[in-house]
Amino acid sequence: MTTYFHSAPLLLEPGAIIHPGNWGRILNCYTQQQGNPWILAREFAFESIRVSEHPELPSRLSCAFAFETLEHANQYKSNFSAWSPLYEVELVTPDAPLHRAGFNLVTFPPLNVEFVPVAVGLARKYWSGEEIEVTEILTKSALRVRSLVSSGPASYQP
Repeated sequence: MTTYFHSAPLLLEPGAIIHPGNWGRILNCYTQQQGNPWILAREFAFESIRVSEHPELPSRLSCAFAFETLEHANQYKSNFSAWSPLYEVELVTPDAPLHRAGFNLVTFPPLNVEFVPVAVGLARKYWSGEEIEVTEILTKSALRVRSLVSSGPASYQP
């Protein structure tokens, strides 16, 4: 089994299953008062390109996310979920559809730049597997927790 890494805001035991689709569930819970509309706009741009140009790939809205290396997982964790535990995980269904993409492309256009054309350009690179600096795995498989790697910020030592 291939080992991957996943950060989640819950303390999970080895053997726990992380189901795909949580990011899409979170986005579906956005209201006018809660949630970042720019994240929603970016994800809709990414999904639009996936549907029109790469429909065979797993959607960011209904997949599970993981990182191939501990280094990349720690980069994600330190920037986006410092207090979330980091887990070593494996795919429950290894032959499920999977896509390797550049998490470094999941960003926002600079201020004062037209949002949609830049977001669409980033999405095209993401779904084509271009310009990967931080490898993100998208899979339709659930993830099985193998072990807890860390339970706090990268500098935290329990």
